[in-house]
Amino acid sequence: MNLLHITMYHYPVNGGQQVYIEQLNKLLQNRFERIETIQLEVSKIFDYPSGVTSLKRFPKIFRIFRDSSWVAFLIGLYRKKEYIKSFDIVIVHYSFFYNAIPNKSKAIFVSHGVEWDGYLNPINYFRYWMARKVLLSSNYVVANDTNFLKILDRSELGKNDTSNKNKFYIPNSVDIQRYSKYGESITFNQEYILVPRNIRKDRGITLAISILHELKNRGIRLKLIVAGGPLKGLYYFKCKMLIEKYKLNEDVVFLGSISQEMLIKYYRGSKLTLIPTLAMEGTSLSALEAMSCGSPTFSTNVGGLLDLPTEKISTVAQDAAESISRKWLDLDRISEIQRLKVSKHFNNNKWNQTWLNVINQKMETRGDG
Repeated sequence: MNLLHITMYHYPVNGGQQVYIEQLNKLLQNRFERIETIQLEVSKIFDYPSGVTSLKRFPKIFRIFRDSSWVAFLIGLYRKKEYIKSFDIVIVHYSFFYNAIPNKSKAIFVSHGVEWDGYLNPINYFRYWMARKVLLSSNYVVANDTNFLKILDRSELGKNDTSNKNKFYIPNSVDIQRYSKYGESITFNQEYILVPRNIRKDRGITLAISILHELKNRGIRLKLIVAGGPLKGLYYFKCKMLIEKYKLNEDVVFLGSISQEMLIKYYRGSKLTLIPTLAMEGTSLSALEAMSCGSPTFSTNVGGLLDLPTEKISTVAQDAAESISRKWLDLDRISEIQRLKVSKHFNNNKWNQTWLNVINQKMETRGDG
């Protein structure tokens, strides 16, 4: 039996989706003789592990268009139909690629959260309609948040009896032994807020900077540590300009991408963790890791964050800072409640067993839907 992942991003492993795939492969390595990946090209010189097929991006001149890489990957998949057909199980990360999958009866479509934002453009419309198409089909769907499964209301699902079948909610999970509050931590001469987010607009780094500014105005002095990349590009420049505007140059530190072992130490050493997502979020792995490590975690209520026991804040910086300041003397209690909830409801053992049940069921019914 052979398994194929179809995903925009797997290697290098530096984000939540990539960690998810690695965790899944570790679970399934003894169930399949061969596990391979089709992913988007990282660069022409990147050293991919064996079993990875990379699909080329568009030439640089076309990359100025938003989401051009998604379109390039979709086109590339149509050229790999015979290769895709050779696998017994195909795990397709995101419904965007639904039409390019030749053997849908062998496929499991995985959502890592709603992948469209508030921008009205053809790609976002396409993402939305593909998600609807997958949910209305009899195909296997695994969603890591309930928000994705709510795209269709109950009346729509009722129109197609088969659409109710084979839909699974499997939230992200965390290794509670590895992500423990006990162990080495990183501290500074000033307490800090950790923002374990890659630097993209939908990840809300500018919101985090504005919240820091508002907290400072309320007499709460902290550093802001951003763990993620890239440390370049238009949005990163916008972040730096906002730091200049608020005179926070000494208070904001960009670490870039760091190892998981280093990140765990930052979780443990932080005063709190902030997940300021503005769009496109599942059950955030970073939020779960932070809470498991005992860092009191505040987040917006975007997407799958609603499913997590984080303290919810507004996407308006003043209101968010007010919420945090009101809870300032209660952080230890919040930390313990969150840690226990993650340990009970979002642990790896539960995730592993649910995924194994889905795989076993799919292996028994290949060709039936």
